[in-house]
Amino acid sequence: MKLYLSIIFIIININIINAQKIQRVDSLPEFTFWDDCGSIYKLGYTYQQVHNFELGYGYGMVLNGDLVPKLLVSPYLAINYIPQTNAAILGQKMGIEFDAYFISSKVSVSRYSQHSNTQFIFTPEIGLSLFTMLNVTYGYNFSLSNYYFNQISPNQISIGINLSKRISFYGR
Repeated sequence: MKLYLSIIFIIININIINAQKIQRVDSLPEFTFWDDCGSIYKLGYTYQQVHNFELGYGYGMVLNGDLVPKLLVSPYLAINYIPQTNAAILGQKMGIEFDAYFISSKVSVSRYSQHSNTQFIFTPEIGLSLFTMLNVTYGYNFSLSNYYFNQISPNQISIGINLSKRISFYGR
């Protein structure tokens, strides 16, 4: 009888000990300073004496805020197309973009070419951003080569759209 009572007592104590263990709660979100935003597709339009269309791809990192992204950092590559009557001017662009709430800034290096003519341009831009999704910027083109396309003026106004699953009004 004592053996049975001892076994029952041990089983009850093991069950009580297991029931009293503190269970881990995973309901709190992990704190992450930078989130991987992933792929960002960029659509753009620039006016610089003529119309310039841009299609690009970037990879972004987002510093998240409470409701909206606080800062988007995105290196990107883009292709520019300037339609002309005789032959289009094509451009390749490499740059980095910083967007925070209502401020946008970009720095890029571009190579424009038409037939055998080539012009390299360095362009810093600053402007307005709508939660990192829509940007309107002013840029100044510094030519890095001896050849100048007449269609590319020093001043430019750009409108850009960043398309990504992770960029939204709610930050996630």
